[in-house]
This record gives sequence, structure tokens and C-alpha cells, in this order.
Amino acid sequence: MRKRYVRSVARTFPILFVAAALAGGAVACGVGVGVPDDVAPLASVTVADRSVSYPIAGTAGELRDAMNARGPRDAEGERHNGLTTWRVSWTCAGGRLATVHLDVETTLPHASDPPAGFRSYVEALSRHERGHRAIGIAAANRVASLPAFASCEGADAAARRAVAAEHEHDASYDLLTLHGATQGATF
Repeated sequence: MRKRYVRSVARTFPILFVAAALAGGAVACGVGVGVPDDVAPLASVTVADRSVSYPIAGTAGELRDAMNARGPRDAEGERHNGLTTWRVSWTCAGGRLATVHLDVETTLPHASDPPAGFRSYVEALSRHERGHRAIGIAAANRVASLPAFASCEGADAAARRAVAAEHEHDASYDLLTLHGATQGATF
């Protein structure tokens, strides 16, 4: 009798307001897919995206205060202007990963009559968030591209390592972009 395993790894990524600019110019940061183009996934991959907005209103200063007071909370309970979370889960049978699923949720502020500059800020923040989503997709692709193992325990351990590597990539992405500031996400 073969055992069937279901494992998941979740991580929360904060997007902080950063008003500072880098001395000497912006830093570019690319987001790779995490798997070489010539490696086809061995398991099927599904992605579920969810977009959430929270309402804010007022002048530029009031919007800043509202984002600080009403922004989404990360896993540690800290508030942020925007937040992307992604979770990779998989099933295994006979040492082979059968399915890989990625859940992505992005939360951004929404102002119905925003002051000048706010829309471009949210567009830049959204662009930064898409980078976090791409890293989640890379994690799912890395897991899906793993070879068969002698057991599901081995496959599970390799999948967890693959996801952990993308978590490190995600943290580096935030450091290089100053949580989106170098991509224009300043307000």
C-alpha cells in the first residue's frame, strides 16, 4: 500500500513604505523563474490568485496614516502598505510529486478619489508585488521539476529545500528593491 502525502509551505512577504532613495541611483533586480527553460515540470502545477484591496481616503497625509493604521498584517502582526503571501503545496505518491499547487494573495490599498501621485504609487507597488508572485511561481516550478525519489519523505525534503531557496530569493528581492522603493513604490 502506497502512502499519500500532502505537504505545504507558507510564507508572508511584507511590503514596507520606504521614502529613502539609494545613493548613486536605483538598483535593478530581476526575478527569475527558478527553473532552467529546458527543464519541463514533471508534476502538474496549478495557480490560484486572489486580489484584495482595503479602502482608504483623504489627503496624501491622511492616506499615509490610513495605510499605517489599516494596511494588511504580516505573519508577525506588523502592518504594511501592501502584502503578498504565497503558499506552495504538493502531493506525493510512490516517491514522485504528483501535483503542485500555488496559492497567491495580494493586498493593496484603494482610494476612490486619490490625490496626485497616489495612483502611480499603487501601480509601482503592484509591479513590485508581481515580482513576489513570480518568485512564488518559481518555487512551484522548482518543486514540480524535481525528479522521482525512493520515497515520499525524500521528495518532501527536496521540495521543502526548493521552496526555502525561493524564500531566500524573495528576501533578497526586497533588499535589492528596498521593498519596492527602487521600483517607484514611494509615496
